[in-house]
Amino acid sequence: MPKEIKIIILAAGRGSRVNRLTKNKPKTLIKISGKTILDYHLTELSKLEIKNKQISIITGYEHKAFSKYPIKKFVNKKWQSTNMVYSLTKADHWLKNYNCIVIYGDVLYDYTIINKLKKNINKFCLANNVNWKKYWKQRFIDPIKDLESFKTNRKKLITEIGNKVKNMNEIKGQFMGIFKIDPLNWLKFKKKIKESNYKISTTELLNKLINDQKVKIQSVDYKKYWFEIDTFKDFKIADKFFKNLT
Repeated sequence: MPKEIKIIILAAGRGSRVNRLTKNKPKTLIKISGKTILDYHLTELSKLEIKNKQISIITGYEHKAFSKYPIKKFVNKKWQSTNMVYSLTKADHWLKNYNCIVIYGDVLYDYTIINKLKKNINKFCLANNVNWKKYWKQRFIDPIKDLESFKTNRKKLITEIGNKVKNMNEIKGQFMGIFKIDPLNWLKFKKKIKESNYKISTTELLNKLINDQKVKIQSVDYKKYWFEIDTFKDFKIADKFFKNLT
């Protein structure tokens, strides 16, 4: 098995909840403080000397807009009627042959979390935003409505993820849209996708893998900045943060 890590960025959707920004371009090409989200990805990855040939992007909506980027492109032609996990199957060739780090196209983060996943000895692990509470309070009046369960055991293995919660005690972190997976676990992942008829969220699928197949998924703690651009309010929060950095 090749030691080289591959990066897969998921960017097929339009991002309808930030419609005013994605009328003519994909969400990953929205500019935050003058720089596209994809450029932020590539900048952080370059700090780890990850080359363009190791990076791919799964596109869909306005896929030609990515043509200037010298990275591998996979295309989800059914982007309008499918979701993230279906898009991921478009990169099956990489996932079944390499250890891959999968990153949602609409998240912003510090490169250190990618380095932690890359160096982690566990073959299947995901980034855990331990400072989630402060950010969620900025995003939502009632954070509990959006939050999902996240529980781990003493060994930092995930025991539950993606379920609706009734109180904060069920939340020991939050999924960041970033995880590492090896070819063997990808086969199990892909099987669950097919069983769901491609209609399942990433966290629901992870929870099923843990419960049904006893797959061991390691939680990797992260304490630096993280943003998800899901709404226009998210955009404003991230834009302000990065403008203050310059």
